[in-house]
Order: sequence, then structure tokens, then C-alpha cells
Amino acid sequence: MRVGYKLSSEGCGPKELIRQAVRAEQVGSDFVEIHLRLEDARDTLAGRLRALG
Repeated sequence: MRVGYKLSSEGCGPKELIRQAVRAEQVGSDFVEIHLRLEDARDTLAGRLRALG
């Protein structure tokens, strides 16, 4: 049996997703799956582009 950890971009930002994925591997998860909503990625990119002015 394989044990994994599933994450979603709906629940936290990119830095937190990476932090949790790294931690899951540290405690022995066989795999980490991240569900990324395209809307979240688009909104994040748009916000960063606006910040650049």
C-alpha cells in the first residue's frame, strides 16, 4: 500500500503548498499530489503583473 498527501491551491498559497509538500516527503509520504486551480494561478499572475506597474 502507498500512502500519499493531497494538497489544493484553494486552501493555501504557493509557498504554503511547497512547505506542506516538503513536510509530507520528510515524514515518509510515497507521493504528493497538488491540485492547482487555473483560476488561482491566473489571479496570482495578474496580481503580480499589476504590482510591477
